[in-house]
Amino acid sequence: MGTTVGGSAPARNRRPHRVGRIGRLGTAVVAVATVAALGVLAGTVPSSDRTAMTAAGASHHRAAGVVDLDGHPARGRKAVESCLTRGFASKRGQVRVLYGVWQRFGERMHPTLILRNRQGQIRLCDAFGSDNPSRLPLRHATSHTPVKFLSGGRKDWNCRGSHLRRFTMTEWLTVDRSVRTVMLRLKVGQRVGPWFVTHPRHGYAHVQAWIGHAGRQRVVVQQRVLDNRGHDVNQHRLPARYTLPGCSGGGSVQIL
Repeated sequence: MGTTVGGSAPARNRRPHRVGRIGRLGTAVVAVATVAALGVLAGTVPSSDRTAMTAAGASHHRAAGVVDLDGHPARGRKAVESCLTRGFASKRGQVRVLYGVWQRFGERMHPTLILRNRQGQIRLCDAFGSDNPSRLPLRHATSHTPVKFLSGGRKDWNCRGSHLRRFTMTEWLTVDRSVRTVMLRLKVGQRVGPWFVTHPRHGYAHVQAWIGHAGRQRVVVQQRVLDNRGHDVNQHRLPARYTLPGCSGGGSVQIL
């Protein structure tokens, strides 16, 4: 799917200030820019940088702190039915919740769900809307491959000319029982965002991050996967560090 500069995304994915859309992640990154060489993120988050957050996600957090994305479980009728569409299911009782948690996105909490209907179809839902797994049948993580992508999620550049006003991203993962924590952080120039932290449930994890008013530099993505002792899990699917392009002056872009 090509880029439509100056157009708008389809209705189900329409968001303010977006004037372009690119196809699914694997192809789109090549179309937008070449991902830079991968590096290694070392060390741990200092305890002095940790900032407490209520389950409702209402607190603000300083740079280099920690944002706990997860709130209460999201398994109720209203939360689940917000993810349902015609042709998939129409009622809460027609689906099984494989993963359900209220997660913070910006200043609000959103139901973040993995659902399976009676026909065995899978639906992913987060603050961006609905999505499908990148590959079926689902490929679950194992002790030999403790992290696998369920879906590359979305990456969204909100640009004004060549100035990056806001960048957001999400990832859907399957993880082995050895994984206790998944962490994601964004850095643009000298601006370093907090670590966004989630804890897997039932072998699934969803992590998201955002950074605003970041200027013209590229976006550096840093990721960590930790075990229950806080040590890095030996895995190769989730790069510790990689670089994405900034704004090129062509308007806002979303990668699905």
